[in-house]
Amino acid sequence: MDQVRKSINRMGSVTDGIAKSFYDTTELLKFEKQYLLDTSKEEVSDLKVKDKKDKTKWTQSMRDFRRTFRKKKRARLEDEAEKGVEEGKEEGRKAVKKEAPKMGMLGRFLSGIFRIFKYFIILN
Repeated sequence: MDQVRKSINRMGSVTDGIAKSFYDTTELLKFEKQYLLDTSKEEVSDLKVKDKKDKTKWTQSMRDFRRTFRKKKRARLEDEAEKGVEEGKEEGRKAVKKEAPKMGMLGRFLSGIFRIFKYFIILN
């Protein structure tokens, strides 16, 4: 009987040890999570402050200088695109003028055929 009592006591102490280590682990994880949240917020705010300091007048002026060239380039590209549209319209007009005699000849042919059908219907 003494052996059973000792084994039960050992099992109880083992389960107590497991429960205690599990509790310690969860407490450690809670602390770690809270610590990481706090330090990450501080690091982000420090980075924002550092970033603001890095953006000095010189970097801002250089950024503005580059933007003006982008605006000029964009304006130049828009002007070229508008010229291309005008050239396309002019080419379209030339193509219509080139095809006009053929279309006129086709129109005269079809109107003659329709005139014959019209007389055929009237006479019947």
